[in-house]
Amino acid sequence: MSTISLSKYLLRSHPLPPSTPLARQDLKLAVLRNAPVETEGFTLTLFVPDVAVSHNGTIHKLMQDDFNRILNLASQISTLPTTDRFFNTWVIDQPRTSRPIDRILVPLGTLDPKPKETYAEEYREVSVQGYEKGRIALKENVEGYTELPGVLQDLMAAVLEAQEGESEKDDEVITRVKELLGNVF
Repeated sequence: MSTISLSKYLLRSHPLPPSTPLARQDLKLAVLRNAPVETEGFTLTLFVPDVAVSHNGTIHKLMQDDFNRILNLASQISTLPTTDRFFNTWVIDQPRTSRPIDRILVPLGTLDPKPKETYAEEYREVSVQGYEKGRIALKENVEGYTELPGVLQDLMAAVLEAQEGESEKDDEVITRVKELLGNVF
């Protein structure tokens, strides 16, 4: 794992009101969760200049350094080999099956106001199934990788912090974000 520390980045952020404008062309990262219980789950989205929406629909103004570090990690996933699996999934070796798949979507460029027919025209996707901090062995080798690449370890550790906390869910904000994402579900 790299030395980049994003631990507690949401605690360093400032809350923004649910009415905060969010624009599709400002979207820079989306992390979705596909699990048996939650097939259209949502973990985190980032919008320029420094806005994050966490799993419960809370909108945060991130510290610029934290925002930049997360986006830097997300930009590095384009250098990883493809897995030839559904959702381009890196599968962690787990004793149990049916583990959640965390889908990392990075726009290929500035998104048009209207979503394209298929999300593959708009996003680079890399997914991780069964991620748990400290468990990095892959179920199958991916082009020489036997462990989850460091960039994915760091990115997963950071984005999954957005699932922590028990604050009330804002379904209206979540619906707004899902509409901005386009045809990703």
